[in-house]
Amino acid sequence: MEPLKALADNFVDPSVKHHKHAWYAWTGAALALLAVASGLYFFGKVAEYKPEARAVYFNPSLKAILTYPSAWLPAPEPLDGDGLPRRFEGNGGWFEIGATSGDGVILTEIAASLNSSTSLPFGQNPKITTAQIAGQPGVLIQPTQPGVRQAAAVVTYPQPIQAGLTSYRFLILKMEVSHMTSLLNSLRLVENSTGEVQGLPNIMVYLPPQRAVISSPFSVSGIARVFENNVSLKVLNTKGQSIWTGFVAANAPDVGTWGGFSTTIDLAGAEVAVGERLELQVYQSSAKDGSEIDKVKVPLQLQAIQPTKVVEVYFGSMASAGEDECLKAMPLERHVPETNALARAAVAELLKGPTLQERQAGYFTSLPPDVTINRLAITDGVTEVDLVGRCLVSGRCLVSDGAWCQACKLAFLANPSRS
Repeated sequence: MEPLKALADNFVDPSVKHHKHAWYAWTGAALALLAVASGLYFFGKVAEYKPEARAVYFNPSLKAILTYPSAWLPAPEPLDGDGLPRRFEGNGGWFEIGATSGDGVILTEIAASLNSSTSLPFGQNPKITTAQIAGQPGVLIQPTQPGVRQAAAVVTYPQPIQAGLTSYRFLILKMEVSHMTSLLNSLRLVENSTGEVQGLPNIMVYLPPQRAVISSPFSVSGIARVFENNVSLKVLNTKGQSIWTGFVAANAPDVGTWGGFSTTIDLAGAEVAVGERLELQVYQSSAKDGSEIDKVKVPLQLQAIQPTKVVEVYFGSMASAGEDECLKAMPLERHVPETNALARAAVAELLKGPTLQERQAGYFTSLPPDVTINRLAITDGVTEVDLVGRCLVSGRCLVSDGAWCQACKLAFLANPSRS
């Protein structure tokens, strides 16, 4: 007996007048179920093998390149010295990249030190194992405590890299543990600024992300490999009219190599309305005919335009080398949103240090790194600023004359009623 007819006979009495109709009905139902099951299996397999869209992150200063889910967005902090975001995050995951000098210590000691804080980011008793990562010696830090989702990798650079005035021996990549394999499999350490990253476009914009809702002023940052390191920018309104233009220099070590760039765009006074859709264009001018090439277009929506105030902050200048320490502290302008706490805003700008372009022009800060404002108050004409940060060296807090000069001049600007 045929299998489908046998199935029908289990439910239909053959003596019934319409048993043939019932048999056909059961046969059709069985075939329909078989078709549905086959379709679900087929589409399930297609979904299973659909690759996740990924984007490329390249940091020229840290000499590292990796890929990450393209839906992740850059976080506002932390930023590196070129203003590039070092953390990206989205639903279900994140990564953050950094480096450490690690002088006089070994890989496992660095790994252990990353978890030697009260917060225990990797939980109690994380698993620390040695591994080859991006072709280099490294260690993996994986959580073992239930509920802890942060993992990390420490990778030895082929050669120590120089970022600013600091030499780094190890790359540190922190990440959500479920994305550890995909991130580390994509990680590459770049021994020079070209080579294996030749396939990338000449300009990549990290901030602001595509279709971002922005408030003016807003930051723009990315990487570029452009003629004479000149990166051009403009903002267009909905009619395609240019309402803002400017340029910034990429911090590239040599001609034809990659460098990070960052700048701030202030649309105060521009012919633009809140709620309007805009387009940021970042490009380079052709050395051949001046045409706009390698253009990156970033659609945006303007949420608000904040009135700004001009303040002055003081930084050291190499152009005044050899003069009195205080004479080397030169004023530079900053545009900050109007606020009743203008003094705090000015101090915050001071602590950010010189911009990339200002550093290229020879300006520097004498203040210790990682300093933040704990408290600022103006009482009876006296300005009191309490700063906290890492400035201890061998039990002493070392603050140069230049740092005192910067702070004193800023305090005077914050409260000009007293000198």
